[in-house]
Amino acid sequence: ADAYGVLNTSPDAGVLYLTGVEVADHDKLPDTLDRLVIAAGRYAVFECALPLSEIGHAWQMIWTEALPKSQLTPVAAPCFERYPPGFDPATGLGGFEIWLPLEIDSATAAS
Repeated sequence: ADAYGVLNTSPDAGVLYLTGVEVADHDKLPDTLDRLVIAAGRYAVFECALPLSEIGHAWQMIWTEALPKSQLTPVAAPCFERYPPGFDPATGLGGFEIWLPLEIDSATAAS
């Protein structure tokens, strides 16, 4: 199954990073586990073949180069990383994706 890392920031709580997996039904989870629902929406998806040790570099490239060039507007919502079944947490190899929530403009909504 895919694994996820979710990055959420708020003025009150600061930075919150959760790791987890997608489940069909939150009600079947033990009370000791946190739950988070990621809203459907428009996302920019960046596929990264880098080792996990370079994830900071990937985030920096997205915010300083890729996003400004794309002219897309991020929104204040959780960003997340997706780790596919081929990802090896022991070695940090296998690739990952970074998902950034984006503003939905009227031109996009109409298409």
